[in-house]
Amino acid sequence: MAFDIHGTKFLLLARKLGVSFEETAMIGRQTMLIDSGLLQKNLAQFGFSLDQAEAEKLLDEGFAESFLKLLGAREIVSFDASDFEKPTFVHDFNQPISERFKNRFSVVIDGGTLEHVFNFPTAIKNCMEMVKTGGYF
Repeated sequence: MAFDIHGTKFLLLARKLGVSFEETAMIGRQTMLIDSGLLQKNLAQFGFSLDQAEAEKLLDEGFAESFLKLLGAREIVSFDASDFEKPTFVHDFNQPISERFKNRFSVVIDGGTLEHVFNFPTAIKNCMEMVKTGGYF
C-alpha cells in the first residue's frame, strides 16, 4: 500500500496534534504515491520547507521511510507476509505477534494492509498489542 496526498496530510496532521513517530511500525512496507509538488504543498501546510530537489530525493527510494523520518521517526520497522518489498520482518498477521514486538511502538500505521488479512480479529489485536502505552494506532 502507499501514502498518497491524503495519507501524507493525515500523518502530518497527526504529528501536529502530538502523535510521536519516534518508534514507528508499518503494517506492510508503505510506498509513496504522491508527486514532489503535491508533497511540497502538504509539507508547507504543516510548517515544513523543502525545495523541489529535496522533495524529489525524499521520494526517490519509493518507500515511506524518509517521509517518516521527516516526521520524527528514529526507528522504523515494517512487517509484511512476504519478503517481496523487503520489510524489516516477515510476519503473517493471521498469526499472533511475537512478545518482543508487544508494547514497543509509539505509532503503528496500517496503510491498507489489514483489509487483506483473513483473521482480522488476530490482526487488529496484534496491532493494538504492538502500541506502547500512550501510543497510537
